[in-house]
Amino acid sequence: MNWAPTTNDRVSVLSLSGGDSIAITPQPCDYGVTLDVQTQYGGSRSTDGLVWQHVHGPKTVSTVTASYSGQNQNIGQQLQSTVYDNNQAECYSMPIQATPVYQEQSHDGSSTLSYGLQLDRHGWLFSTGVTGRLTTMNYAVAQPLGQQSRSHEFILDRRR
Repeated sequence: MNWAPTTNDRVSVLSLSGGDSIAITPQPCDYGVTLDVQTQYGGSRSTDGLVWQHVHGPKTVSTVTASYSGQNQNIGQQLQSTVYDNNQAECYSMPIQATPVYQEQSHDGSSTLSYGLQLDRHGWLFSTGVTGRLTTMNYAVAQPLGQQSRSHEFILDRRR
């Protein structure tokens, strides 16, 4: 959005946001399924900005900018059943209570406020300004069975 409330002022606003979502729940008795981990994912991202530009005269311009960028995630992963063999004539799956394999909750954010001044004097362009930024992070990771690796495969094999 662009808005010019006066001949010397211009205001611009920008917002760009998006969201994701995925949920994979394998069915152990489906032919060819080799994964017994449920997977969820959330996710949203947003970038927003505001710019105010003021023309003081034919050779002087000031700009104030405020912006925010952030993301949220919500990942998950649970072990949904015991090891099974779906290559036989009948499939047997022993469902168990979903055991967390990995969990992540995260929030990142960055806020910025800046001021800039440009002056044109005798063919020289002078530019000065100041910027302040606040960055926030909030993570919570829980891996009760560790990452999916050889240790995870060993735990699955022990359940047979």
